[in-house]
Amino acid sequence: MNPGVFSYKLVVFIGRFQPIHYGHLETMKMSLKIGENLVIVLGSSKTARNIRCPWTPEERKIQILSCFTQKEKKRIHFIEVRDRLYNDIIWRQEITLKVEEIIKNNDRQINTVALIGHTKDDTSYYLKLFPQWETFETPIYENYHSTEFRKTYFKQQKINSSIVPSKIKKNLQKFQKTTHFKRLREEFLFIEKMNRENENKILYVANILLKCGPFLLLIKRRSHPGKGLYALPGGKIENNEEPLEAALRELHEETMLKIELTELKPNMIKHIVFHHPTRSLAGPSYAHTFYIEFFSDSLPRVKGSSDAIDAQWILCDQIPFMETDFFSDHYQISQVLLGTMKPTKDFTIMQITEN
Repeated sequence: MNPGVFSYKLVVFIGRFQPIHYGHLETMKMSLKIGENLVIVLGSSKTARNIRCPWTPEERKIQILSCFTQKEKKRIHFIEVRDRLYNDIIWRQEITLKVEEIIKNNDRQINTVALIGHTKDDTSYYLKLFPQWETFETPIYENYHSTEFRKTYFKQQKINSSIVPSKIKKNLQKFQKTTHFKRLREEFLFIEKMNRENENKILYVANILLKCGPFLLLIKRRSHPGKGLYALPGGKIENNEEPLEAALRELHEETMLKIELTELKPNMIKHIVFHHPTRSLAGPSYAHTFYIEFFSDSLPRVKGSSDAIDAQWILCDQIPFMETDFFSDHYQISQVLLGTMKPTKDFTIMQITEN
């Protein structure tokens, strides 16, 4: 290819880059060869730090840009997108609109934009969600896996120099001295222990989204995973326990809310079972979630107890500003139940029942 002659005006590369490794870097370098501009889509942008997503969008930008020259940096653009586990359509539309904002003219020919990546397994399904763009397949980078890198990074506190560039290594060494790393390493070891104990088991949990007027009841988690994060009251369904029974038991244990089943059950609006391969760090998980709405002249008193260090009634209007403070997919679940985000009918929602 002649210098300065590009096949595409813009090349889009989607990933989480947690962290960027040599495979990512090779793909980015290839993108700058075939495209006039490179758009790097940073996924999971509104996710609380966890062992799958340890670094914020800003931290990932710094890591990525440290690998390029000043001239190359001028051709690199970033897009931040939140996870939409239960609605790929909104996720796709968000990326499409942001890419179109970057394009400086109205040229929409087939070779204007390319989506670069490699179809390796089921996780690469997103490459088929943008039929308006040409797909540019990259080679297989067998030895570069962010998941395996993070395991070594958190468990053994080692950095594999054969996977990440030297400039990234220095950045990651610096991060190991932070309180974020200490908390994430504790979480990693906790989840690893959970996975050993629950090997080949599917976890069934029950949660309640309880609404009183314009307020939602949330807890703050006492322990890992998600220590200190907001969540819906809930927990594991015990043997021979019905999901609603388990949800109400957890509601009382975690919030000390004294409302009888007979008061709440008639006010149940929805019962949805949420499942997504990445919804839980502790393996396959199904979350029976009950949306119950009731009215009272005053908010019932609540107090954090058991697995919750705190319980609070929070205005619904505040919830969108708290997205990065939520555990797992609980923010997305709340948006589905409240009707703010309509779920797509696929494997992510296993069952829907409504009164």
